[in-house]
Amino acid sequence: MAEKTEDWVHQAVCAAGGKAIVGVMGGGSAAEADLRAAETFGGLVARSGYALLTGGGPGIMEAASRGARRAGGPAIGVLPVQEPAAGYPNAFVTHPLFTGLGAFNPATGDAGRNRINILASDLIAAFPGAAGTNSEIRLAAENRKPLVLVGWTLPSLEGASRVCLRDLDVAEATTPEQALEWVQGRLN
Repeated sequence: MAEKTEDWVHQAVCAAGGKAIVGVMGGGSAAEADLRAAETFGGLVARSGYALLTGGGPGIMEAASRGARRAGGPAIGVLPVQEPAAGYPNAFVTHPLFTGLGAFNPATGDAGRNRINILASDLIAAFPGAAGTNSEIRLAAENRKPLVLVGWTLPSLEGASRVCLRDLDVAEATTPEQALEWVQGRLN
């Protein structure tokens, strides 16, 4: 079993099979409109020839993975558990990576598997979420990863996340199609 972040990143890149990786971050629970948007976006990502990467769990992660899988693309899941557990991986993950690193812990600030999500992705699409998603947004800023907010805006982020994004390539998209256009502009 891989133990270092670099090893997990390498495994995710290998699972992508040479395709650019679009990381989709978002809440484990979400509004129905956000879930529909994430599923649409996952399908658009796959049909555009990119690999989708999520945390492999429920909510936005599952919706995006469902969209990618139904469109015939890979859905990489970077899981916080060491073996299958409730909600992990979701039924649409094609390449599960069982890290055992846990999820973001707001009490300690430990990033868990979120660091792998960011480092393995070429760019990030962040759908509405809470502390874990904001952690991934801050990690994207720290690692200079291009970021598109889908269905939410900079002012709706946690204050610490807004501060981190000042000098980063950040866009806001109101639709999955707008988000994909931004992705294609960065990856093509």
